[in-house]
Amino acid sequence: MSHTFQSSLNHLLPPGKAYPRYPEAVVQKIVQGMAAMFDKHHVFVNEVARQWFPQHTCTRLEEWEEALSLPDTCTLDAQTFAQRRQAVLTRLGAYAGSLVFENGSTASLLFLTNLVALAGYDVTLSLNHPFRVGCNRVGQRLGINAILHVSVNGTVASSPGLECLLSRLAPARYQLNFVYL
Repeated sequence: MSHTFQSSLNHLLPPGKAYPRYPEAVVQKIVQGMAAMFDKHHVFVNEVARQWFPQHTCTRLEEWEEALSLPDTCTLDAQTFAQRRQAVLTRLGAYAGSLVFENGSTASLLFLTNLVALAGYDVTLSLNHPFRVGCNRVGQRLGINAILHVSVNGTVASSPGLECLLSRLAPARYQLNFVYL
């Protein structure tokens, strides 16, 4: 990249014998030094701009957390840097709507499943619907409406972080039922 800056600076010099173009000339040594400085500045500016993206940030994670009110009551006390970054990305995904909505609703099972998966949990969600003659068949799940069954896959005995996350994100009409498999 330094060569590109050096070439650009040489094109800015007026033509003639006063500004020789051969590499040993004093003017070219100055141009090389300026090109190296511009190259370092270019790399620095690109790295600073990269820090503003939450997927790549190292130095601005605290600012992202402050803007998104993290850590909240659903996050663990001692989190690694990667877990903190993942919490920021999860919260941004919920706010920005970058997750898939089924029927345009954040109350859909697909949205909740994707959001929980983005937070790092492997779950299966299902809803109870009241039994309707003519629509439902024998063997289908019966029960009162709006019970959200959360089947957590894995060896974990309980997950307060997952329970807190879903209780905060799921619509108030849903009663949560957690089953750890």
